[in-house]
Amino acid sequence: MIEKELKIRDDFPPVGYDGWKAQAVADLKGVPFEKKMITHTYEGLDIQPIYTPESWPSANDPSGFPGSPPYTRGTTPLGHSLDGWDLRQEVLHPEPAEVNRIMLDELDNGVTSVELKLDVAASAGLDADAPGSAELCGREGGHGVQLG
Repeated sequence: MIEKELKIRDDFPPVGYDGWKAQAVADLKGVPFEKKMITHTYEGLDIQPIYTPESWPSANDPSGFPGSPPYTRGTTPLGHSLDGWDLRQEVLHPEPAEVNRIMLDELDNGVTSVELKLDVAASAGLDADAPGSAELCGREGGHGVQLG
């Protein structure tokens, strides 16, 4: 009688990278692994035949992965590779109500993201008009914040 439930793990147990590479080297029958299995591009990049989580240790990376919280590397896993161009408009106006109007107008007219230029006080979470904010943050500079 045929089993109704497929148990693929029983037929194909997990294999670590070292075990996989040892088998690949054996299957190459003397041909160097680096010559046959690694692709060398004209740009000087070496593309490995397989990548594992250990290839890019990122468990403690505060930036996270694209499409994952805290979204510092974008809100979609593939970025804009499927969407094409990102049409970004820079907004420099100091009044929040006017910035809101400008942003909505730009987005309604085809812009796909907005870059707000904040002064040093706003970047530090301070009101630029509050007494002492200029002394705390200095009087120059600005930081871009991208929304989109």
